[in-house]
Amino acid sequence: MTELEAVNISLQTIGEMTLTTATNIVDVYEAKSALEILTETRRSVLTEGLNCNTDSDWTMTADATGYIAIPNNMLRLESTGDKYLIMKDNKVYDKENHTFLFDPLSTHKVDATWDLDFDNIPHTIAYYIAVKASRITYQRLVGSTDIIRVLMDDEEKSKQKMIEHDVDTRNYNIFDMAVNGRIITRGRNPRGIRG
Repeated sequence: MTELEAVNISLQTIGEMTLTTATNIVDVYEAKSALEILTETRRSVLTEGLNCNTDSDWTMTADATGYIAIPNNMLRLESTGDKYLIMKDNKVYDKENHTFLFDPLSTHKVDATWDLDFDNIPHTIAYYIAVKASRITYQRLVGSTDIIRVLMDDEEKSKQKMIEHDVDTRNYNIFDMAVNGRIITRGRNPRGIRG
């Protein structure tokens, strides 16, 4: 799904004519509003962290002055090492030591969540973003409550498909979790069952 197709879904939802090229978007108020809402919705959904836009143990390196700049397309980071790192002022911040400074050229591991261009998002996720954005566009530009209920139902269905896609691509396995290991081995540990 392209960004233009997603904008056209929003335009159809509010009863406007669809566009044939992306260059027309800036000339039409409703299309421009739909694109702004689509961008806002894309970032909101991707911030949740899906399989398609997350990296575990991403290495970030301090520059020669000791600062670690946040890439423009990074939406969120979670520290994975022994340091408590957060995003602050477009740099990595050590929350425990209250500093932006690290040893020059030192490396630090984080779990990164990335913003993606709309055209590079898998179809089921892009479709969910488009449907959610069309509902928000309708609410902001039209506001009729009867139709919003129908749009919310469509949004919920597309969200379920997005979650199903994400679960399918993450390769979850119940045997990888420690809590399930106890259940599997409980025949050999009857005392553990009694508490």
